[in-house]
Amino acid sequence: MKEIIRNSIHVNGKSYDSLFCEFKGKKIRMIYEAYNANELCYVEIFNGDKWNPFLNLLDLGILNEKSAYIWSETKRKQRSDDLFEKFKVMINKIL
Repeated sequence: MKEIIRNSIHVNGKSYDSLFCEFKGKKIRMIYEAYNANELCYVEIFNGDKWNPFLNLLDLGILNEKSAYIWSETKRKQRSDDLFEKFKVMINKIL
């Protein structure tokens, strides 16, 4: 999987992390967000016109963490790294 660009913002109380990749000619976007007692992490795939939902935390068998926003910036960064790696493994198996 070829990483195209990654943007990370991990500050006190919130995180946003996005990773754009290309795999077998398909454009893939992974997003991680943590704020206000909510954690989201999902994957979208580009069909040529728009981004479409592809995978989410439940597909990995993981529940979102309601306390992620009180974690340190380092811990949220590590969490996004870990989840992105798990998504990469799953994408390799599916596509």
